[in-house]
Amino acid sequence: MIAAAVLLALAATGLSALLAPESASAAIAGRHAGHVWNGDGQSFLGSYRLDDGTVAYCIDQPSGPPVGVDYSGPDTAARVADGDSQATLAYLMRQWGGTGDATEAAAVALNVWRITGLGGHDASYYAARANEQAGAVLAAADAQLAEAGSRASRGAAASVIVEVGADGLSGSVRADLTVDRLGGAELLPAGSHTATVTLQGATFADTASATSTIANGVSVAIVPDATPVVTVSASARFADLPYGSALAVRHPDDPSRQRLIAAGTLTVTAEGGASAPPVLRSVPFQPVVVTRTSDERAEAGAQLSDHLQVSAQQTAENPDALWGVFGDAASPSPVPVVVRSTLWGPFSARPQQQAQVPEGAPSVCEVEVTVTAPGDYETPPCTIPGPGYYVWSERIDPDDTPNEQGGALVREWAGEFGVTSEVTLAPWHPAVSTVTSHPVAEPGVCLADVLSVSGMQPQSELLVVARLWGPFAEAPEPGSQLDPAAGPVGSVEILVPGDGEHVSPCLELAEPGHYVWTHDSAGTDEMPAFESLEVFASESTVIEAPAPPAVPTPSPTPTPEVTPAPSPEATPEATPEAAPVRLLPATGADLGPVLVAAALGLAMALIGAASSLLARRRSAAPAVHGRRRTSR
Repeated sequence: MIAAAVLLALAATGLSALLAPESASAAIAGRHAGHVWNGDGQSFLGSYRLDDGTVAYCIDQPSGPPVGVDYSGPDTAARVADGDSQATLAYLMRQWGGTGDATEAAAVALNVWRITGLGGHDASYYAARANEQAGAVLAAADAQLAEAGSRASRGAAASVIVEVGADGLSGSVRADLTVDRLGGAELLPAGSHTATVTLQGATFADTASATSTIANGVSVAIVPDATPVVTVSASARFADLPYGSALAVRHPDDPSRQRLIAAGTLTVTAEGGASAPPVLRSVPFQPVVVTRTSDERAEAGAQLSDHLQVSAQQTAENPDALWGVFGDAASPSPVPVVVRSTLWGPFSARPQQQAQVPEGAPSVCEVEVTVTAPGDYETPPCTIPGPGYYVWSERIDPDDTPNEQGGALVREWAGEFGVTSEVTLAPWHPAVSTVTSHPVAEPGVCLADVLSVSGMQPQSELLVVARLWGPFAEAPEPGSQLDPAAGPVGSVEILVPGDGEHVSPCLELAEPGHYVWTHDSAGTDEMPAFESLEVFASESTVIEAPAPPAVPTPSPTPTPEVTPAPSPEATPEATPEAAPVRLLPATGADLGPVLVAAALGLAMALIGAASSLLARRRSAAPAVHGRRRTSR
């Protein structure tokens, strides 16, 4: 067997948690074990019990007793003594701190004050609190200190030893534990404690798991993983050990009272590793690729790449699905594999999945990626030339890998055509322009919209809705937006079967005014929806009321000559003459109203003639084509 070991010496002060389970603040529940001095019936030498169950000892003489105050949760980082004194205190707490024997507990309390301070007195002064047991307390305290002087510990260290057979098929692991005692280092006997051991590159022979709990000092069989180069490492964790200088310090909420200490615990971790001599295990392998296009939808002109997920497939000749290696056994190299990716298209419909690429399928580009291990890769990009469906496909040819780089180990592979995850749609955006059927019309006209469409998806249909807005008193300004709240006067649907010119059904209009066509579509999966409320001159119509009939102008009638009557012989006195009244001939009626009516009729005739002339000029003018608009 070839072995390697790593020893990590970990001091207790540099390790993780140093204490029994933490709790919230606590209060003294009472005295636990010890002696009360008969002299005053109050002075106590011994241990106290907190209401969370912790047994603790006072460390601050001559501060007040720990009665009637609350104490904090355990402080795991505090140091109450220097150097080995802290280790001695920790040993006293672990070894005798929880005792229920009064004399033994009094001896511990006396030793704590010996280390942290006797407050100006000697040990006998405090031992006297044990009354007739004072001598026994002093003797027990001396014995405790003597034992702690050699058995107390500064910390512990662990080592992990991994052994792997030369054939790379078997091995073992062992975790050892050494305690750094004040009297010297001690390698603990096998089975003193247990460790949680985790393997990398191997499993335990009895459980087939990478993690197990094993006793210290005991070798356990492992099985290395079947890899081209066997490398096994292990980590071990010893927890809650009774070693080191860990203490749990409790702080009172009244600084005039004594602090308390209780036992702490230690957690030790260590890591080690070893590897067998390199053994080259080159076997033929079958690379396979799972792919996904970079975009399921993209616009013409965008760049597409293909995401490759490469792996080695399990086969009869390679049951562990190992990637091939070549070269020096001490430093092997992975076999390079060339993955060729082709982007096919454009297609007018979604490609159907099939084993091989259809004969004559159009292609955009071919790119390649060299892979050297299982993992994720990305191809160089290709540019989409126009709308349509596109699909990637991949293939691996062993001839792309030189023999000296392990080409003979590569097995041929080709992916299927039309796999859903490899398809990208570049949608079609038809260009639509429209012209109203009648730029100028009269009430009663049936108005239609003429659509000119190009750029549709081949062999497809598109439902377009033409909406007519109006009537408006004034013609909407071209380029302005219609108010959707106004609502159209009507709408018609046109099922467009492809590129070309298409005429909508017509809407009959009776009310004069200005009208405007708009068009929109809900689209399809391949042709996105579009709509617009923009006004175009080519989509505008004016409905004009017909001109009123002309009123004929009356011909002038000659005025008859009037012969004056003979004057009487007697001439009467002169009187003022009245204004002359013009009369219609033969009737004697007033001519004024007739002249007014004639003037009005002449004016209406002139207006009618002007309207007819304007209408003829408009109808003779050529049709104005609208601005071309697309569904983008």
